[in-house]
Amino acid sequence: MDRWVSSLEAMFDRRQRRAVAVVCFGGVLLSLWGATLAASHPAAGPWVVFLIPIIGLTVLGVGTLRGLVWAQTIVIVGLAGQIFGAIAVVWELAHFSESREAAKVLNLGVDPLAGVLANLAICLVCVALFVRALLRLVRPPRRRVQRRIW
Repeated sequence: MDRWVSSLEAMFDRRQRRAVAVVCFGGVLLSLWGATLAASHPAAGPWVVFLIPIIGLTVLGVGTLRGLVWAQTIVIVGLAGQIFGAIAVVWELAHFSESREAAKVLNLGVDPLAGVLANLAICLVCVALFVRALLRLVRPPRRRVQRRIW
């Protein structure tokens, strides 16, 4: 367990924790927007389902900012999973005309292509954060040496 905690500490410096929290809180904002759209478009489905990501991402973002091990563990697994998310979004773009997801987004009153491209952008940001965490694990940053000038 101690090795896992030290690995997480290596991967999640202050900048990484802040960047992940920004992504989590951005997801909260998108979920709030989705809930608002779903409430105003009855064909889109129940708006209550958006409460799950709103609560989950808020707790995860705060836990990551505080450096909690359980939150960082969930985050690193989630960031790794975004590799598959990015692949799925690219596949969806290739088969855009027959996509069911596009129809769901259209029911919310949003341009489906804009929704898919926003999803791709979020996935790529998450993949970049995952790669940064792995690089910090493999190659810890060098400490700056204070040079004294006499």
